Amino acid sequence: MATTTVVAFLACAPAARAQFNSVGPPFAKLTGGYLWGSLGYRDVEHPERFYVRDDQPFVRGGFAILFGPFGGQPDTTVALDSVRTTVEWIPGPPSTPGAMHIDTMRTVRAVRSHHTLPGRDGWVSIATGYLYSGGYQVNLHDERGTLSSTFPVGGFYASLMFGPFPAWQGSRFFFWHVALGAGVLQAKGANGSSDSTLVRFDSESALAPELSLLLGWRAHRGVRVIGGISAQHIRWSSLHFTSPSEQPLSDEVLQQLPESLRLTSVHLNLGIGFDVSDLFGR
Repeated sequence: MATTTVVAFLACAPAARAQFNSVGPPFAKLTGGYLWGSLGYRDVEHPERFYVRDDQPFVRGGFAILFGPFGGQPDTTVALDSVRTTVEWIPGPPSTPGAMHIDTMRTVRAVRSHHTLPGRDGWVSIATGYLYSGGYQVNLHDERGTLSSTFPVGGFYASLMFGPFPAWQGSRFFFWHVALGAGVLQAKGANGSSDSTLVRFDSESALAPELSLLLGWRAHRGVRVIGGISAQHIRWSSLHFTSPSEQPLSDEVLQQLPESLRLTSVHLNLGIGFDVSDLFGR
């Protein structure tokens, strides 16, 4: 579905150009989009820890639209004094017979002139979209209780992207970003087990911060390949457990279940970005 949407988007670029030229706020700062997938690594036995040696990494995907850049410098007007000098020889009548003529030199200064130095674009962009992962797995066995479960997680995502910055001097095809974002994620209808008891649990929505370092390559006009590494942390402080039939569990079973759940994962990302101005030739 995502591939079909992108192909249709590119095919309609000439027709859409006039539409983008006429849009107003809040889409005036729309600069492109970003589609990506990632492999996530976590410690199944201790999901709150950073861990990159997972034998069964899970897959995550997402998309975002980009607004910006913001924070650029304004245009600068530079004024210069343009000086023009003219010399006029004005013969003066001699004061006495046989005296030499008196010559006069006149200097004329012209009007002021100016030109504009255009400011650079900003280096802060806003990315908003959605991310989804189908395989978060936990296997808790400690003083907080026991829980073994694999469940999907998805939700709204937004981030600030700082860049692009040149990757190294002399190459305009490579660049890098630092991104600081967060997703609003919820576990709903997740199935698991505690010892021999089957359970179902829901969580409240939680804010999941994520830090990313992304490298990019300008593969084609308006098309950029972007990859990198990111780390995400999710903390659900309130879990609501029931039986698979939605019936309340006994107090004995509830005492064996954790009251909170923390998930920390490291992701290897690879995606493709689109630049609106380059695609439409603005």
